[in-house]
Amino acid sequence: MNTRNYFNHTDIRLPLLFLVLIVQAFLLLRLDWLTSPNRTEIGHIAASLWHYETGQFDLFHANPPLLRMIIGFAVTNLIHPQTDWSDYSPDPRKRSEWATGVSFIRANDFETVRQCFFLGRAICITFILLGGYFGYKFACELFGDVCGFVFLIFWTFSPFILGWGATICPDVTAASFGMIALYTFWHWLKKPTWLLSVLSGVTLGLLPLTKLTWIIAFGIFPILWLPASQKNFKNLGQLIIILILGIFVLNLGYCFDGSFKWLGDYTFYSVSLTNENSVNKFSETFLGSIPVPLPEQFVLGFDTQRVDFEQGIPSYLLGQYSQHGWWYYYLVVLATKETLGTLILFGLALVLFFFKQFRTTWQDEIVLVVPFITIFVIVSSQTGFSLHSRYMIPALPFLYIWISRVGILLLSRFLLVRVIVPVILLFGTISSLCVYPYSMSYFNEAVGGSSQGHRYLLGSNIDWGQDLYELRDWLADHPEARPIRVATSGIFPLETLGIKSAGQPPKWKPERQATGNWQQLVQVGPQPGWFLFGTNDQFHVNHEYDWLHSLTPIKRIGYSVYIFHVTLEDANRLREQYDLPMLIEEDFE
Repeated sequence: MNTRNYFNHTDIRLPLLFLVLIVQAFLLLRLDWLTSPNRTEIGHIAASLWHYETGQFDLFHANPPLLRMIIGFAVTNLIHPQTDWSDYSPDPRKRSEWATGVSFIRANDFETVRQCFFLGRAICITFILLGGYFGYKFACELFGDVCGFVFLIFWTFSPFILGWGATICPDVTAASFGMIALYTFWHWLKKPTWLLSVLSGVTLGLLPLTKLTWIIAFGIFPILWLPASQKNFKNLGQLIIILILGIFVLNLGYCFDGSFKWLGDYTFYSVSLTNENSVNKFSETFLGSIPVPLPEQFVLGFDTQRVDFEQGIPSYLLGQYSQHGWWYYYLVVLATKETLGTLILFGLALVLFFFKQFRTTWQDEIVLVVPFITIFVIVSSQTGFSLHSRYMIPALPFLYIWISRVGILLLSRFLLVRVIVPVILLFGTISSLCVYPYSMSYFNEAVGGSSQGHRYLLGSNIDWGQDLYELRDWLADHPEARPIRVATSGIFPLETLGIKSAGQPPKWKPERQATGNWQQLVQVGPQPGWFLFGTNDQFHVNHEYDWLHSLTPIKRIGYSVYIFHVTLEDANRLREQYDLPMLIEEDFE
């Protein structure tokens, strides 16, 4: 069954395509302006400006520089912000991108900071729209025209794409480049011309310049070529050219900085790449004399990432904290943060896959399946910590294209069958838009919606500092909410938003035994006042703010910031439960 002629009578494909892309651009632009810089973006903006000013690639080398180089050029020449490199350190263990990012924000006024991030984010929209277009073409050519629009609905309204696409983090851009590169290589597999070889090599080289994970493309391309070659290796020469050109473009992206440095000359810090004396494990082996055909900072970026995973970071899943991650973390992420509409259509596509009329050739199928599974398995295998759902975003477009085959049902003779896909798509779209512009904090209805997301995931899945602009506006409109005591684990300097903290909220674990004299006990436990919490802090592993969970916040900013106004009556009611002395007004005069 083919849907290529679905639009025969009224060919509205091109206007409809432009309409969907314009809608996506509008949704992203609005988010670009409304949302504050998240924790990761603060490091990226510093690295962007550092790359442009110095020509060096060492800052934030755990992420490749392609997107940041473009942003750094535009921001520097169009906005002319102040920079402050006093906190810069060449030692990769210090990860000075965060400190230099905070210094950048402090060096500029609020409007300048906002404009810098807005411009950088707006630049990313171009790549996201390109990804949408190529994903649409990919789905159309695999399954038919209407399936291309099914993919576009996924891509345009996905909470993952909206939430992280409206940032200067490279994850969605990396997903877009992934589609472009695989689409180009797929065409080369079908018609191996020299022009397509060059285009495939260039797009292959651009992939790892967007995200380190995409270095796997140098293995994926040969894997996809093998079945397509059908034991005829006459195109092997072109494949080799593609791989060599890809390596050349990757090195060119770093201006060949440290390219072909001997493996034994690197200074590594991860356990994986050092011996028992904490020295480069290859330095005294024959491998140490092998030149590495990659940029120096690209290689060191892998080492820094390994250090992070080996050290581990406290992680949270399904209400439990751990000092390490879980191999099934991203399965839970998909089940809770992808729309139910998309999940239902995935189940339907899985059933349809077993019917010949809903499949393409097996060589074409693996072009989608291999990249998705490879990326998903790699990110799932890194169990040093589990914090960021965005790590799997580069795999999502291949899943969306694979699911888009459900669009073939629109050619069914039965009306009930024809309306199934549009109804489910509409359900998923409405679910996503109901949470917009808080898309980064989205959770689906199966887990109780976004207001219950903290029961399942924390970290950047809910609270990554993205709602501070709205918090600033709310506090400006409510001067009575003073003094306010703040507990947020973000690194954005709140004073630049005009938010002054009167100190940390009082800490108290409900199971704690009240000990000490009366004067000491009056100072601890629930107290009246205004309190501001980030979601990650309110549900912190230490459980020191659990005493607030029985109270209703007076205001919730998105799903990442909570403001409580605790009255004296509220505080004394809780203190009575914890066997703490009652408070009186005079205690706070």
